[in-house]
Order: sequence, then C-alpha cells, then structure tokens
Amino acid sequence: MKNAVIILCFCLFSSCFNSSNELNKSLDVSIKNLEFIYEAEVESLNLHELKKEYGYFWEVYSNNILNFPNDSTFLDSLESFQKNSDYNEVYQSLKSVFSDMTLVENNLRSSIQNYNYYFPTKIVPSVITFYGGFNYPIAATDSVIGIGLEMFLGKDFDHYKKLQHKYPIYMHQQFQKEYISSVALKGWLQLEFPSPNNSFLSQMIHAGRIQYILSKILPNYNDSIIMGYSDSQIQWCENNEMSIWNFFIEEDLLYSTKYEDIVKYLKPAPYSKGMPQDSPGQVAVWVGWQIVKAYMNKFPDSSLQDLMAINDAQYILKKSKYKP
Repeated sequence: MKNAVIILCFCLFSSCFNSSNELNKSLDVSIKNLEFIYEAEVESLNLHELKKEYGYFWEVYSNNILNFPNDSTFLDSLESFQKNSDYNEVYQSLKSVFSDMTLVENNLRSSIQNYNYYFPTKIVPSVITFYGGFNYPIAATDSVIGIGLEMFLGKDFDHYKKLQHKYPIYMHQQFQKEYISSVALKGWLQLEFPSPNNSFLSQMIHAGRIQYILSKILPNYNDSIIMGYSDSQIQWCENNEMSIWNFFIEEDLLYSTKYEDIVKYLKPAPYSKGMPQDSPGQVAVWVGWQIVKAYMNKFPDSSLQDLMAINDAQYILKKSKYKP
C-alpha cells in the first residue's frame, strides 16, 4: 500500500476503451454512490442486486474495505456497523459536508474526460463513492476509482485527530473536499503507471511525470492541491528550490538506490530530513515535477504519451537542462 494514497489494485481486464483523439466533454463517466447502504434498511437490501449493480467493486467494498464476512452473517455485520454511535456521528458529518455532490462530481467527470483526451487508448474509469469507516481514502480496481468520502471531511475534523496512529497529522491537509479529484486521479495514475523500483533519480522523475500529468488533467487546480500541500508548503519549495537541488547533489542522492534515501524525500513525511522543519515531505516529488516541466517546455510538441514512454530518467534530466 502507498502512504499518501492507499490503493487496492486488482489485476482484471476490461474492454472499456475510448479511441477518440479529441477532448470529449460528452464522454459518459459513470459516478455511483455506495454510502447509502449505511442508512438502508438491512432487511430490504438485496445482495444479489448490489453485486449486479456495482460489479467487482462490490466484492472489494464488502470484503476488503468494510472487511465484512462473505457469508450469511454479512447483513449482521452491516447492522452492527450502522448501530455504532461513533460511525453514525461521522456519517452525519459526511451527509452534511456532501449534501450537494454536484461540484465534486463535475470536477471528477471533467478530470476523467481530460485523462481520456491525453490517453485515449486507456480504460475510462468509473467512480464509486462510499463510506468505509476510515479504511481507505482511495480504492482503485482495474476500472473503478473508489472514494471514501469520510476521508475528506476537513483537515481539522475531530476524528482524524483520534486516528493519528493510522493517518499522521501531516497527511490531514489532503483530507479536504477540494482535494478529492487530485487525490483520486493521482491514485489512478499511480496504478496505471507504476513507479520503477530503482534509483532515486528514476523514482523522482517518474513521480514528477505523474504530477505533470495531474496538472494537465486538473488544469484549474492550484499547485498546492495537485501536490497535496498547503499554500505555504508550495511557497517554501519555490523559495528554496536551489537549496533543495544542491542538497540532493551534495548528499549524492540522485543515483542512490538505498531505500532509506528514497523514503526520506519521495514518501509522505512531516518534513524532509536534513532540511528545516518547515519544509514539507516529498520535496523530491516536487523537484521531479519541476524537471519534467522544464523538459516539456524544451519539447512542447511531445505528448504525455511520449513523456511516459521514456524509460531513461537521466535522458529527461539532461534534456531538460534543469537549473533552479
């Protein structure tokens, strides 16, 4: 599992492709909700119909997200879930925050349409929102982006403070409604384009490519939301870009294959080790994004598919002529 975005990856196959090379705002993007079952009458639920309606994701939701037994006691487990006072309190907050899903759904639909424009031969994912008891912010299968709405109730939501052992406070910035599309689509991109498990540079450039794609499919989003940062964290990176790059060089990090080096600067953290405590975590991801921006500015005719087809991170760095 990933730290910033938690993903369930199930390798199935689908024939849901769109071969258009033009941005198609009429592209049908299915968005369904599963959170309704929290307040549904247990006796009236037809599990066969739910499996039919939600397909393989129903199995993911019931068995892996809720972790309920796949037998005759499922409804008993669901009823206990519904009667839990803590979960009920959270659900009431969820209903209040997401009383109107219009903007959220429009943003998700638009971002997926943009993704289809840039990658017309890739699967067009559908979206299913759910209430999962704080287990998974994002759960993606081969064709569905699942979104746990209880993970986007606001960074200061009281229950997140009680779950710091599971979701440390430095992760809470993303637990806001306006971050949903960014977190969801980043999770999808990480599933579609797995990171190479080699050098610091390779992983930094790859993470930068994911950020660059995300910025293209979410063109109206601030860099802070695309990075999962606050505005002040983005500002810190911009103000200290040269210092960050020099630090990587001086510490001989670029060609390191040490897991601990990669984790320190590419994975979520309260701050970046060896840097001031007001630095954000994942500064190497931000730097990778700047390198990829520089590369694409040098080669404006390159498509995102061309970018993702390059397997040599050193080539991207060299051709970018990146100099902060």
